Amino acid sequence: TLPLTTGSPIFNVFPNPGKHILNWEFNAFPSLLANHYQAAIEVRNELGQSIFKSPIHTPNEGRLSGSISTNNWPGGVYFLSLIELSGTKKGDLLGSPIRWIKLQ
Repeated sequence: TLPLTTGSPIFNVFPNPGKHILNWEFNAFPSLLANHYQAAIEVRNELGQSIFKSPIHTPNEGRLSGSISTNNWPGGVYFLSLIELSGTKKGDLLGSPIRWIKLQ
């Protein structure tokens, strides 16, 4: 679990390190839900190249989760971001990417 600052979202990535699947869970903070942000999960490799991006929608209860198959990804370090696609902030809602390690 990665607690950020007070009033911020909580973002979990597991298992970390992992091999075949990357699970994520996001517990949204109330202002995110109130503003109905459009967001996406984005994964970048060590070179900063986007290798996965998928839109997500904030549900009423504020909890989002998903799984990403990583079978075709080489071993290495990856960075997950929750990117705002609409609204005023436009950028990483987490403040900085979350590091995830893929084992060979």
